[in-house]
Amino acid sequence: RLQIETDLQQTKIADQEVFRKDVGQLIHDVSTPIGTIQMILEDIQSLIPESERIILKNAIGSIKGMTGNLLSKYKKDKDEDQGPEPILIAPLLAQVLEEKKIQSAHAAIEFSDNFDDCCFSCINISQSAIKRSMVNLINNAVEAMDKKGTIYLGLGKKDNLITITIKDNGKGMSPEVLDKLKNHIAVTSGKEN
Repeated sequence: RLQIETDLQQTKIADQEVFRKDVGQLIHDVSTPIGTIQMILEDIQSLIPESERIILKNAIGSIKGMTGNLLSKYKKDKDEDQGPEPILIAPLLAQVLEEKKIQSAHAAIEFSDNFDDCCFSCINISQSAIKRSMVNLINNAVEAMDKKGTIYLGLGKKDNLITITIKDNGKGMSPEVLDKLKNHIAVTSGKEN
C-alpha cells in the first residue's frame, strides 16, 4: 500500500513538471506574437487615434501581466510568491473606465465616476487582480443593458477602508439570483435576464 501511494505521488510530481514545462512553452509562444504586435503598433502609431492606441497598449500590457503572473506562479514555490502591493486605486479605475467608454462608444451608455475623496488613496492588492475584477464587473453591466443606460463607478473612504461602488440601471437581478449570491451559490448564466 505504501508503495502504491509513493508511486502515485511520483506520478503527480511528474505530471506537475510536465504541466510547468507546458505553461512555460505557452507563455513563450504567446510572447512572440505579442512582441510582434507591439513592434507593429510602434511603427503605425501615428495612423491610430490616441484613444485607440492607449487601449491597444493597455491590452498588450494586460496580456503580458497575465502571462507574467502565470509564469511566476509555476516558476516559484508559493512561499516565494510576492503578495499584494500598494497601488493608487483612482488612476487605475479611471484607466479601466476610459477603456470601457471607448469600447462602448457604439452604444448609448453613459459612464460617470466620482473619485474625489480618494484621489491619492492606496490599497494593498494585486494590480492585475483588481483590474480584471473591475473590467469583468463593468463588462457584465454593459452586456446586461439594451445598448443604452448608465454606469457609475465611485470610490469612497471611511476610516482606513476604501469602498468601490459600481452602479448601473440595467435589468437588475431577480430575488432568486440575489438569494443565491447572498448564500454563496454560484450564478454563472442568465446575464441577459
